[in-house]
This record gives sequence, structure tokens and C-alpha cells, in this order.
Amino acid sequence: MRWDPESAVVAALRNSYGAFASSARAEDLIAAINELGRSVEPDGDATATDFRRYRVPGSGARLIVRVDADAQGERGELWSLSVSPAWWRETG
Repeated sequence: MRWDPESAVVAALRNSYGAFASSARAEDLIAAINELGRSVEPDGDATATDFRRYRVPGSGARLIVRVDADAQGERGELWSLSVSPAWWRETG
């Protein structure tokens, strides 16, 4: 999200909630989701070693979190956020 939050966050979320910050700590977002009574679970994708995928069951949301620090980002930084287009059509 750091370099282009507009393309990292789907239009439906931006249209509903406004602009998103260019950087967010995953732990802060996960805490906010938990406070809303939802949960965040590992998505089980083991193909990448520098990122982890998480999902919010029943929402169509996926979080991609950086787990290795390097010059392009910090450990624990939210890399991207996506929501299934099918879920947005259902909840509209």
C-alpha cells in the first residue's frame, strides 16, 4: 500500500470508507477487526516466505502482511487488502 494505496485498496472499499493511509500496521487492523466481533485467520498460503495471507471469515476480505523486513517495507506492515467482488455484489 505504501507506493500506491489507490490500487492496493479496491475501489468499493475506497468508495465506502474514503481514502486509506499509505501504510498500516497489520496488528492495528487485526485489533480493530477483532473489536468488531470478527476474527482474522491465517489463509494457509505457503508459497511466499516474505508475506503471509490472512482472511476474515464470512467477509470476502484478505490481508497480505509483510513478515520479512527489507528496504521496501517493514515487518508487520499491511501490504495489501482485497475483498472478493462477489461479496461486494451480495452486500452492495
